[in-house]
Amino acid sequence: MFTVEMLPALIGDALWVEYGDPDSPNRFLIDGGLVGTVDAIEEKIHEAADKDGGRCHLELLVLSHIDADHIEGLIKLLGKKDLPLDIDDLLFNGWHHLPDPDADEDDQFLGARHGEFLAALIRERGLPWNDAFDGDTVYVPRADQGPLPRHVLPGGMELVLMSPTFKELLKLSRKWEDELEEAGLLHATHEELMEALKKDRKLDPDDDFLADEEIDVKELVESRQRKDSSAANGSSIAFVGSFEGKRCLFGGDAYWTVLRDSAKRLTQEENEERLGLDAFKLPHHGSRNNVSDDLLAALDCRRFLVSTNGRQFKHPDNEAIARLVGGKWRPGPEGDQPVDLMFNYREKINKKWDSDQLRDAWNYRTTYPEDGDEGLIVQL
Repeated sequence: MFTVEMLPALIGDALWVEYGDPDSPNRFLIDGGLVGTVDAIEEKIHEAADKDGGRCHLELLVLSHIDADHIEGLIKLLGKKDLPLDIDDLLFNGWHHLPDPDADEDDQFLGARHGEFLAALIRERGLPWNDAFDGDTVYVPRADQGPLPRHVLPGGMELVLMSPTFKELLKLSRKWEDELEEAGLLHATHEELMEALKKDRKLDPDDDFLADEEIDVKELVESRQRKDSSAANGSSIAFVGSFEGKRCLFGGDAYWTVLRDSAKRLTQEENEERLGLDAFKLPHHGSRNNVSDDLLAALDCRRFLVSTNGRQFKHPDNEAIARLVGGKWRPGPEGDQPVDLMFNYREKINKKWDSDQLRDAWNYRTTYPEDGDEGLIVQL
């Protein structure tokens, strides 16, 4: 068994992954969505705890990067006192994992306000932090420094790190310092950070803790390819999870250029022509700036997961979905395997793709939650 459940995380990501024995699965969680997502995550934790004898066990908790739509729910989650949750490891690049802002070599490792809040809660709870990387920075080294980092979770799930590289972390480091200085937290102590967190009305811990439109796929595919320039997005932890012959690329909000280059490295390491995947959770919720023909051409994948309700930033972008169904990477839709588009919300922004005319023309299928439901379980 290998399932990826895209929890109802509004505009963000919260991915609940289970693998192994269906009666006693291994689990990990990637990101926590916006602050309101905490209720859905808590429900999953309590369901697992009830099934497992009182406590939910996660092999891994991953914060891909510090954007609000990925981190807020985790800050609220870790700010709860009586959470029946045990975590073996937590992957997150905090301030002390980033390069010195003046660094020019990728061995000089040492969003900011939210990132510091989460770091304070990690320390407060005494949680393991980047143990899979010996407590050091989670990043992809240069090709001349060795193969892509790999880590095997209990139960046999193998993770291959695809993002970020030193370059993207350096960019975040410079922005992190500026934002902390602006917030008056640049040199804050742990106690000062906890006090600042308590004063945040949206993120404060528990009190007792301490549009309808016509779609022209061809025209959209020919639109100019853009590149994401967000420092936080570029710092995203992204990886391939493999279990019992099934593989899923969890893209966070990573740059498509970084994912493409890592995919090519991995295919060389594993003697593949293209990186075979059973699913790809699109980076940045299907933004046009994070999905490219070059990236898709490096993959052999026909199942794409989109995690967002699209209400604020209007993701997924039409251009991104058009590249999935009609991009240059595809050898002609009519002669190709069908493409599966899987959404964890059914909203105006994405239901435009629920069109028999488009499906027939571009040989794809759509999956949405049942009417009135939110979230989607994907069986690999």
